[in-house]
Amino acid sequence: MKTMMVYLVYNLLLFLFSPFYICRVIWKNRGWGERLGIGIPEVDKRDIIWIHAVSVGEVVASKPFVSLFQKELTGYQIVFSTTTHTGKKMAQKVIEGNSHLFYLPFDFPFVVKKVMGRISPLVIALVETELWPNLLRYAEYFKIPVVVLNGRISPSSFKGYMKIRPFFVRILNKVTVFCMQTEEDKRRLIELGIKADKIKVTGNMKFDNYDDSGLLPKGELMKRWNISGREPVIVAGSTHPGEESILLKNFRKIEERFPKALLIIVPRHPERAKEIETLMREEGYSYLKRTEMNNSQIDEKILLVDTIGELLQIYALADVVFVGGSLIPKGGHNPLEPASLAKPIITGPHTFNFAEIMDILKKNNAIIKIKNGEQLGKVLRELLSNPREREQYGINARRVIQSYQGASRKNLEVIEKIVEKV
Repeated sequence: MKTMMVYLVYNLLLFLFSPFYICRVIWKNRGWGERLGIGIPEVDKRDIIWIHAVSVGEVVASKPFVSLFQKELTGYQIVFSTTTHTGKKMAQKVIEGNSHLFYLPFDFPFVVKKVMGRISPLVIALVETELWPNLLRYAEYFKIPVVVLNGRISPSSFKGYMKIRPFFVRILNKVTVFCMQTEEDKRRLIELGIKADKIKVTGNMKFDNYDDSGLLPKGELMKRWNISGREPVIVAGSTHPGEESILLKNFRKIEERFPKALLIIVPRHPERAKEIETLMREEGYSYLKRTEMNNSQIDEKILLVDTIGELLQIYALADVVFVGGSLIPKGGHNPLEPASLAKPIITGPHTFNFAEIMDILKKNNAIIKIKNGEQLGKVLRELLSNPREREQYGINARRVIQSYQGASRKNLEVIEKIVEKV
């Protein structure tokens, strides 16, 4: 009875607040039909695994798992859902073959039940901790096992979940297996009321996402980018407003010591290019935009990348990498790309979006976390003056990547054991 009351209250609140969200989705014309269970792709009734990843970060994290799945479990078919528009666009690049892609339906009981019956998956795999009460309820109703992949519970989420623990534990207990990133995530789940035998610590699939085998050697890349002879190369990746001005001020002292230095700025949002151009002109810098590059050697002091999809290749050009979104309280961006390329990495103090990864890198002396913009200039000059120190940071970073890989394989083994029993 208590469980029924929980779902009654949840569904009442859902119906009260959902019109605002539905109107927003319809206004933006982003999959409103699929979100209402209309137009969900037809799938043949062979063995289906339904994978759900909320947005870009979760989709990217799922990429090595999906690739491994499609390579080894060829007798099964994937259907893949996302919540956001950007997540769906990214998923189009991740999944291959005859996999079906759609927006996750609204968590209305009648919609979820309709879609669940239409797809009839053997297993539902939820990437990270995306737990919708009615989705889990009807998975149980249809006797469909649910696996959480790459699960994590941040400290702030844990505090929130503890406040509604009696309600939340009823939802959590409908999950068949939790594949969590760390022992700390497991401990939090147990404290929330989940039995330890339902939890496996399999690691973070994001570490499996990096392979530089397709990249040209650095010397060849520098020729391709027409920057041969420019050294050192400093790459500032995924920068945000307020960070470029700090970089430009610090670069002045660097170019005094290193006249051939090149700063490559890759803003998180390329549409900010004009704003950054204004800053560079005010500081008196010569610069070139990526979209204006030709076959001539780049003589400008700064290269501004106003395109998307090239960050990994650009990191490969670097002697030192600064990962943006961290000098301002944005929470930082993923440092694993430059780490996989054995690059020395600097971040600012605000890295809460990647707290666990940052802790691992710091413990292994594989990243430098600074306190402010003034310290950024000092650390950059020290690193650029000390090639051996740069090399050691890069070696440490790559070792971390290599030692933490394998989560996708462990998660796949969990799925395999479940489908064998279905």
